[in-house]
Amino acid sequence: MTLAELDRNGVIADKAAELRQARRGLDAFDPHYSRDVERAYRADPELAHEAAGGNIRRAVQAMRLEGELRRDAPARAERFIERWTSLGAQREVAYRAGDIRGERHIRNTMGEMAKGLGRDPQVESILAGKKAQLGIGGLELNGNLTRQLSMSIGFDLGRALGIGL
Repeated sequence: MTLAELDRNGVIADKAAELRQARRGLDAFDPHYSRDVERAYRADPELAHEAAGGNIRRAVQAMRLEGELRRDAPARAERFIERWTSLGAQREVAYRAGDIRGERHIRNTMGEMAKGLGRDPQVESILAGKKAQLGIGGLELNGNLTRQLSMSIGFDLGRALGIGL
């Protein structure tokens, strides 16, 4: 069944309502629990299957870890560095392999990560002192860290020129 068929049959609306209800239930215990568990599920999709099967131990542990990260700016900064460098390496592999679509997708993901720093000034401040770890230490780029990271991967430049690089 396609998404369009599911939508016509009202299945998507029903699932959206169930999701809102589940979020409200989690957030009744702590206003951030639903976001924490959703981040944990995105990081490890198998957790959702385990929890749906009644085994919630690992999901609860992952949710608690996400909560700790939410409250710990240095840990969020380290996670950003790990993800940024991993994506950078994947992007390089895609580029060398001639996988333009894959390279573009990774670059866009990295660009969104860079833009997201504007919503977390604590992490942005920590990362400003760790430019070498982010691969922009020796670059002379103007602007704030978000702009510097975007420019380092060609994200901001292509958007500004409207050529979609």
